[in-house]
Amino acid sequence: MSERIPPGRFGLRAVVPAHVRELERLLGADAVISDAARLETYAGDETEKLRFPPDVTVLPASVEQVAEVLRLAARELLPVVPRAAGTGLSGGALPVCGGIVLSVERLDRILAIDGRDLVAEAEAGVVLADLQGEVEARGLFYPPDPASRETCRLAGNLAEDSAGPRSCKYGSTRRWVLGVEAVLADGSRLRAGGRSRKDATGYNLTQLLVGSEGTLAVIVAATLRLIAKPKATLTAVLPFPTLAAAAGAVERIFVDGLDPAACELAERAALDAVA
Repeated sequence: MSERIPPGRFGLRAVVPAHVRELERLLGADAVISDAARLETYAGDETEKLRFPPDVTVLPASVEQVAEVLRLAARELLPVVPRAAGTGLSGGALPVCGGIVLSVERLDRILAIDGRDLVAEAEAGVVLADLQGEVEARGLFYPPDPASRETCRLAGNLAEDSAGPRSCKYGSTRRWVLGVEAVLADGSRLRAGGRSRKDATGYNLTQLLVGSEGTLAVIVAATLRLIAKPKATLTAVLPFPTLAAAAGAVERIFVDGLDPAACELAERAALDAVA
């Protein structure tokens, strides 16, 4: 277990039992976790060897409950760390000061999939693979494919600007976000962007929030851009005698105007390991 940073170093306060009782009043006892064994689940993400147990974890089931938690935290100067599935590798979900972990896992509804406007609307806790399955069942496609797609949640994808092999062609998550709904640190609610493809009015707050790792707001829902599902896919495995030859081939593929959805390198040692 890693040593937590005292919240007082940042002008914040520690969570005390009175705060836990107030959170239980606001959300219900079943949405507040304060026993050490269960808090261990929320102590880390996939960042190697780093674990910081929070003082309490909350599981809000609505946007208003998220706002209630943040209003309390702002009033009492309590540290808050938003969390989706905890599959990130950058430490964005680590509660280094303890405090409150605010998990969006119960905000898990797919709100709309519109095949005419080519948009999807979903809450922050939707598992990416579930969203993509529903989208593809309608002949549509949402391209971002982080390696954790079977377990990661939408808010984490947005907060980390996640990407996977298909970013070679389709880019990272931010390219597919039309709008977000978020709750700010004082509990006020923000809507940025919308369903239209072109939105040049004012600051681009949507793209400011994407990739912000939960430091600016808690993302609670998003409007996503879709495209038609590819009619066919083809995978080619190409052997090369040297790493330099493989790198040269990749360069030539793009220079010649080909546009592969993904392009990955597997060294001989890796192939032998899975053979």
